[in-house]
Amino acid sequence: PAETLELLEELQAVDFRILNLKRTFDTLPQRQSILTMRQNLADVRERKESVMELVAKARAKVTAAKDEDARVAAKEEAVSALLKDKATGYREAEARTKELAGYAKRRETIAHSLKGLQAELDKVLAVEAKIDDALTRLEAAEAAEVASFKQQGGDLMAKIAAAKAERAALAPKVDGETLSLYEKTAARCGGVALAHLKGSSCSVCRATIDQARLQQCRREAPLSVCPLCHRLLVID
Repeated sequence: PAETLELLEELQAVDFRILNLKRTFDTLPQRQSILTMRQNLADVRERKESVMELVAKARAKVTAAKDEDARVAAKEEAVSALLKDKATGYREAEARTKELAGYAKRRETIAHSLKGLQAELDKVLAVEAKIDDALTRLEAAEAAEVASFKQQGGDLMAKIAAAKAERAALAPKVDGETLSLYEKTAARCGGVALAHLKGSSCSVCRATIDQARLQQCRREAPLSVCPLCHRLLVID
């Protein structure tokens, strides 16, 4: 009946809309962009962890050197105090002086070492700062992309929901057998269940139907089946 054909046409129009909206949603550029950004973030965070370990080790070396210098300085100060004692004998004074010289030399060695250790620490701290800056920029970019995806994707999902509601109201108007045939055909044919006979060809698969099959299709008007792609074929 003409009314059934009209309902099927409306149903397919809604299904097309849903299909196209879903495809648009699935191919939103933000999806791939977000995945790429998150992979980059994971890589940078992994690098950050490695650099943090280097920073911790460099700091430990600097701290150890400073602690050693403090211990040697304390000994140096104690010996200096003993040397100021007027009761100190010549030999003892000579021994204490040599001891002080040893401490001074050791502190000089520590100072030289500390300079190199501090330079090493400064270097890894600079790398850490660059990584932190990169993380900040990547996180901001990812947040912006996620917000864009949520807005655009949310709009699409709202339209899909509205179209599905429209379909839910329309589908029951088609008789059960025809609706079942339509939906099975749509599932089998990539969502395109309905075609039209254009001359001697199917409007979807565009194949030419031979005369014998064409006559059979015309006898089944207004709704037949394309003998080639097996879609429902509207005979105008």
